[in-house]
Amino acid sequence: MRDWLQRWRARRQRSQAASSALVVCAGVFLTQFPAAAPGSISGIVIDQASGAAIAGATVSLIGSSGLALQSTATDGHGAFEVKGVEPGSYRLRVARSGYAEGYCGQRFPDGPKAEVAVTDAADVRGVRIVLWPYCTLTGVVLDEQGDAAVQADARLFRRWAGGSNSALALAGSTQTDDRGEYRFPFLLPGDYFVEVGAPAPAVPRNPAQNDPGTLRELQFEAGHSLGPLLAPDGTVLVYPPTFFPDSIGLDSAQALTLSGGNERRADFRLVPVPAVSVSGILRGEDGAPISMGAVTLSQVLPEEVGLSHRLEVGSAVSDSAGRFVFPLVPQGRYMMTAHSTHLRPVAPRSDQAPPPQWVLDQASFEIAALNAELMARTPHDDERRTAAPPDELDLWAEAEVTVGVRPISMDLTTRAMARVSGSVRFDGARPSPSSEQVHALSVSLRAVSGSGPGFLLPSAVAGDGTFMSSDVPPGSYLVSVTGVIPGWTVESISIGGDGAVGLDVPVSLTSGVRSGALISFSDKAGGILRGTVRDSAHSPREGQLVVAFPADRATWPYLPLLGPSRVEELETGNDGSFRFVGLLPGNYLVAAVDDGAPGEWERPEALAVLSRSGTPTVVRSGETTEVEVRR
Repeated sequence: MRDWLQRWRARRQRSQAASSALVVCAGVFLTQFPAAAPGSISGIVIDQASGAAIAGATVSLIGSSGLALQSTATDGHGAFEVKGVEPGSYRLRVARSGYAEGYCGQRFPDGPKAEVAVTDAADVRGVRIVLWPYCTLTGVVLDEQGDAAVQADARLFRRWAGGSNSALALAGSTQTDDRGEYRFPFLLPGDYFVEVGAPAPAVPRNPAQNDPGTLRELQFEAGHSLGPLLAPDGTVLVYPPTFFPDSIGLDSAQALTLSGGNERRADFRLVPVPAVSVSGILRGEDGAPISMGAVTLSQVLPEEVGLSHRLEVGSAVSDSAGRFVFPLVPQGRYMMTAHSTHLRPVAPRSDQAPPPQWVLDQASFEIAALNAELMARTPHDDERRTAAPPDELDLWAEAEVTVGVRPISMDLTTRAMARVSGSVRFDGARPSPSSEQVHALSVSLRAVSGSGPGFLLPSAVAGDGTFMSSDVPPGSYLVSVTGVIPGWTVESISIGGDGAVGLDVPVSLTSGVRSGALISFSDKAGGILRGTVRDSAHSPREGQLVVAFPADRATWPYLPLLGPSRVEELETGNDGSFRFVGLLPGNYLVAAVDDGAPGEWERPEALAVLSRSGTPTVVRSGETTEVEVRR
């Protein structure tokens, strides 16, 4: 028995020794191939205006997917630390009530973002993130008697740099209260223009009417304190749209610069001016009158304003005789446009009540009938994607009108609009997308010249890959594709098979249908462009602004419209590195630049200077390109 027990103990000792050997071997194996150890990122969040630390701000770690991986909050001294960060490149996003959302590396609101690189078990310290406090613009509007202008319209426009000129974009709209005050809160720092005036007067029920009785009717229907006035000599007076400081038109308007979270005032004293009627008849190319055509009157803007917005001052609908009228138009230059749509019969929803119809005279009956027809024929969300464009093109007309002291009567002749038709193609090794996935795509045309108002209603791609765009006015357009199919990206667009490219160079469209468009998708991911910025001593430059842009000068005037897939700015990380993801294939220039205002480096003249020191490189789909930039 004792011998057996000794033998059992010996075997147990040998087994424990073998187990220990296995553990040691495993330890040797792990030592030879160690797992990457997590690191941390720490820093401070400060107020751009005061330089003070911001407590209670939420700091989020953003991964390559764009999703927040973890979050933390700044302490009473504005400090934060994100722990347990696996090696890789990340972005830091910060949010705090009263401030615009900010990212690490931003030097101005909505500016380029920098990535923070974390290496094995490294602690990245000293990260400094700036937040911009929101600004406010307020003021009071008075009439010529010094009384409060109640329910006056107020519109705010922000000036953006980009392209060859700056452009205005609508930033908000409101009305004055019972004290004549307006207020625009939560504004980003920048240059703004504010415009106030009476709401657009109603269109007479009968376009043939334009007399004092109609004027009194309009004044009654206005419901605000800035109704039209009738001078003793019979002259009709209106309160025109007025820019600060009391400027009729943008030519002498003053930009209001907001910064540092300040609240700025812009007060107005409106003065009525003479107004006359602008009327006419909307006709087709054959001279026949067109009924139910939408006619719009917009203020002509200075060239430096750009195409981003038109200041509409009124709209009308032509009656059965093609007649339309704008009864009260102050002096100035205007653009009149007309659009006649060939409506398609789409059954209305059964749960939709018919619109109320108040029939006061023949003209109002026609407008009520038009409203009913529009509601019955306008596709709803679930119907819009299946309704094909009509075979007949919509009609369009435009004419510039200079309004003086006498009424204007004119004919407005329409012509056919333009349309693009074609198909999408998928080139790659993976299986083609399903018809449902293809049907989720939409095609839009964006105007770069002519009268098109930016992006028009997107047109769905059919399940078989064919598409037909919305009708647009003749002009130059960029083609845009919206919708995501996992694993596929747009690689090229050709129009009409003649080599015309609509992806980064505009296509000129005339009246009629431009067929044969081809949108090619690739299953290769967008290209990645990464590298390092180094100084003359070959040391990496942290926080250096880097711009990647197409080398083809023909695309430069349109870069603001092309989006970040063709031009992108960002800051280098703590190790001097940068990485652009999802770039379309093509030839690029990469340059390290000094600080610039938002959109500064999208101007062609600025890119011409940058191109002299830019490093050329080629981006290919699904590939990573390495480049070193000297500064």
